[in-house]
Formats: sequence, C-alpha cells, structure tokens
Amino acid sequence: MHWMEVTIRLSDVSLPRVNLPRVSDVVHGRNPSGMHSDQAFVVDDFADILNFLSGCRLLFLDVGSNRGTHIRKLFEPHLYKNAKYLKVFDGMFGNASFRSQPSSVTELCGIGIEPNPKWAERHAQIEKAYQAKGWKAKWLRRGVSNRTTNITFWGENNSDTDVGFSSTHRAPDDKHVWVPVQVQTIVFAELLEKIHLFLPESKILIKMDVEGSEYEVIEQMLEKQLLCKTRVDKMSIEWHLHRYKVGLDQKTIQRYRHMEQRLRRGDSCSEGEPTKVIGLDDESFILDGRPLPVK
Repeated sequence: MHWMEVTIRLSDVSLPRVNLPRVSDVVHGRNPSGMHSDQAFVVDDFADILNFLSGCRLLFLDVGSNRGTHIRKLFEPHLYKNAKYLKVFDGMFGNASFRSQPSSVTELCGIGIEPNPKWAERHAQIEKAYQAKGWKAKWLRRGVSNRTTNITFWGENNSDTDVGFSSTHRAPDDKHVWVPVQVQTIVFAELLEKIHLFLPESKILIKMDVEGSEYEVIEQMLEKQLLCKTRVDKMSIEWHLHRYKVGLDQKTIQRYRHMEQRLRRGDSCSEGEPTKVIGLDDESFILDGRPLPVK
C-alpha cells in the first residue's frame, strides 16, 4: 500500500472529517480566535502545512529539528537503539512495528521546524525517501517566535552539528566562528491554533529545542491556553536560560525562571488538564549519517 499525497485547494474543499473548517478559513484567520496574518509567506506556510496534515491524527512536531534525526527515530526506531526519545514515541504513538507502517494506516505524521539552511537538502532527501515508504514527514524552514519577522540567526562556520544555531549572538572563540544567517519566523502559537481548528481530534507531541527562543514562544502559548491537554498532549523541552542569560536583565531572568517553574509543577492550563511537560534533551546520534530507506 502506498500513500498518495493530495493537494487541497484553498477554495472550497471537502475534508475527511465532518464539520471541520476549510483550509482557506483556517489560514486566513476566519475562526473564533480572530487571529489573522497579513504576511503572504505566513499564509502560504500555514496552508502548505495544513494541506499536508490532511489525514493525520497522530502528530509529532519537532521544533528545532536540526538535521531531522528525531523524525527518523519516530519512523525508523530500529536504527537508533537506546535513544531516550524512543520511549516517548512508544508511549504516545505505539510501538516500533506500528509506527513503521504507512501513514495511510497509522495516521502518524511528523512535522519538523528548522530554519538552518544547512539542513535543507538533507530534509528534502528524507521527505522524498519517506514519501516512497508511505511515511508522512515534512519540514517547515522557518524559525519560531511570538511574532512574524525577519531575524538574524547565528550559526557555526564549520560544524558537523550546528546545534547552537540561534538568534543569540555569541563572541567567537578558539573553537567557534559564528556567521549571520537571515531567518523568517512564524508565530508558533498561531500555527498550533490552526492545527487544532483543522484537526481537533489529533493527538499532538511537541519536542522543543530552540536555543533560547522557547521563552517567548512558551509565554504566548500560556497566554492562549495552548498548553492544555485538549490542545497538546505532551511536550518535551530543553531549557536554555543557563546558557543565554548573559545580557538579560534580572526582571527578564526572573520571568523566565517563573515560566519554567509553572510548567514543571503542571500549572499551564486554567481550563482543564494541563499538557504533560517533560525536561528531556536527547542528542544521541547527533552526527547521524545513517542511509535513508529505499523503497
């Protein structure tokens, strides 16, 4: 059995679920939240993602995807023995044998969000190989923020991992030379709202590792009550205040620490059960070079 990818037009569409909003209504903000994006590239990004998610019920959002290894762990766990994140996937989406079936059977899909152009070609290769296997995986080449903008990120000039790619400018030293890269950002909270409107019955797991940008993103998610189990079932996060607090004023540092404490004690939702938030940083297989699957 092979997965056939169908493009949904942004005019009238018939969705696989009854009474779900049209893609065009969702991306243009015709929804109860009243949110609207004026920037054309954001509308295109959201429409592209929502089109892709048609038919998905189990959804992994890899925010800060780097070279894409976590999505490979999702669909090809046999290649990543003893990786810490495999237990998270097993608990959320079922065991390895289930996840290795085509997405048309499992309704399992992976979305990677990664702005570093260094990995764009690799992501495209994975997408192509996975499409042939019937696995639905796609990368959005944007940064995440609480606003839509163009921003300067800094990456290592010569690095096999570039795990420090972020909007925080650090001084060069004997081991690192940082170079500027222009990045477009999306409002991650808005994307989550639109996914929920489009697929209200979906089960969502988020992995967030965004090198310090998590605070502005999480703050907005809290404001919009998105860290509730009815919106996001589970989220793993790596906090970076210890690494990037140089240059921040004490008031900001305290606000960020308070945010961490709220999530650790499960105080993220005033409208019901909170999202399960775990602190987990699985950087196993960081130099992943395993061959891609063949049909």
